[in-house]
Amino acid sequence: MRRARTDAASGHGLDEAIRRGKAYRKAGADVVFVELKTSPTVLEDMKRITSEIDAPCLVNIDGGGKLGGLTVPAIEELGFRIAIFPGLERYAAGFAIREAMVALKRDGNTRAVRDRMLTMQEYNDALKLAEVEDWEERYLK
Repeated sequence: MRRARTDAASGHGLDEAIRRGKAYRKAGADVVFVELKTSPTVLEDMKRITSEIDAPCLVNIDGGGKLGGLTVPAIEELGFRIAIFPGLERYAAGFAIREAMVALKRDGNTRAVRDRMLTMQEYNDALKLAEVEDWEERYLK
């Protein structure tokens, strides 16, 4: 899948960003991402992007602001086919790490948070460690 991104909206305006998005699609992009971080009219701009660019469009929902409260159905209603939430993992992990470290400092152990921690097996499964080890066995010998 070929994804194309433009940050032109913040420096050159939405019309230029849409022009570039259309050009990316014409050049073969499967998905177009127009970054709108600094737009004061972001919701209206999002509607224009999806209605004027004849391609599946991607939106970046990175946390707070006007976009942070959008639900997946609302994002779909705006016309977006793909939404990424890069802040979700980062902020959730940071919160959990802080909570665990506070408990460790306070109690001298991790008992208070252990029920919210992955087991070693769950961690390895999340990393797909068995697949990595199989890959190493096949290709690194």
